[in-house]
Amino acid sequence: MRAVSATESSPRPRLECRATPPEIAEAMRTARESSGLTQHQLAGRIGSTQSTVARWETGEHEVTMTTVSRVAEALGVELLVRFGGGVGTK
Repeated sequence: MRAVSATESSPRPRLECRATPPEIAEAMRTARESSGLTQHQLAGRIGSTQSTVARWETGEHEVTMTTVSRVAEALGVELLVRFGGGVGTK
């Protein structure tokens, strides 16, 4: 998962998910930092705690797709999930 800039076809930046837990954690952190929010501010927007956000971003706790969607919405980014494209898939 990675933060991606806005494009002509998609006016909002997007959070792209190809989803291994470390990639999700890194993309969430990158998107949050790009949005200029602290962990505490993001936690407040999604009804969580700073320590929980920190655990997600370090990969200590895995996040659900529901949580990733809430984070993307709170950051004002589009969530893009792609299936396939890994080793041995087309």
